[in-house]
Amino acid sequence: MSTTLAFSVVSRVLLRQIRRCDLPIGRPVPDGAVLARDLGVPEIAVDQALRELHAAGVVADGVAGRVVAPVRQWGFSPPVPTASAQAAARTLRVMIYNDILRPGELLTPSDVAACLAVRYNRLDIGDALIELAAGGLVTPQAEPRGFIVRCRQHPRRRQQS
Repeated sequence: MSTTLAFSVVSRVLLRQIRRCDLPIGRPVPDGAVLARDLGVPEIAVDQALRELHAAGVVADGVAGRVVAPVRQWGFSPPVPTASAQAAARTLRVMIYNDILRPGELLTPSDVAACLAVRYNRLDIGDALIELAAGGLVTPQAEPRGFIVRCRQHPRRRQQS
């Protein structure tokens, strides 16, 4: 079993933000309260995720607090989403921007699989939802299990208003 599969969903979202350079390597990691607000999750979930990432060598203690460690110090290879997961994320992003998926709506991998025209496996759908969470479009939900749509407005439209 891969180390990344044992991570919590919030840890996987933070890893995706690191891969996207939203949390750059060598830079300080924002405070847990800031990350919790940005992700729309409880601060205790972020604290747990940061502990998991610290144990795996992704987050290190620096002079100014926690920093994202260089990849060579990680205890595993960073996860890379498949082309199918990226395609599913693009499709879901468009569905959110076009109000097909509305704010507050619960998304589970099973529900997403049913609404997509192209068939994706559950792992790709899960990775697509993690990608959307890293971008702030959805937020992980513990109970009921899934992701909640947070935003429906396209970022370019939001900047113009």
